[in-house]
Amino acid sequence: AGVLMTVDMSGALVNLGNMMTNMAKVVGQLSSSLRSSKCRVQHLNLQYNDLKSNAVDIADALKRNSSVVSIRMGGNGLGPEGGVAFAEALKVNSNITSVDL
Repeated sequence: AGVLMTVDMSGALVNLGNMMTNMAKVVGQLSSSLRSSKCRVQHLNLQYNDLKSNAVDIADALKRNSSVVSIRMGGNGLGPEGGVAFAEALKVNSNITSVDL
């Protein structure tokens, strides 16, 4: 069976969040998947989803993830809280070698 290695959801979560009317729920589901020991995603592109404070949950998930090596989060309005959360995740997760915030 094939393994999903790249997830490109650039701008897609905004539409999903609008359909579900709850961005936090969409991000929670994604974060839960990233925390799973079965996660094999290596490249994660979440640019331009207007995640704002919801990005903190993704950063927290990346602390426990061992498969992701690159992440693109530009255009999400992370703010200071999100920036600190990603900095903390990068201190813990040395597998991530490419970051675009």
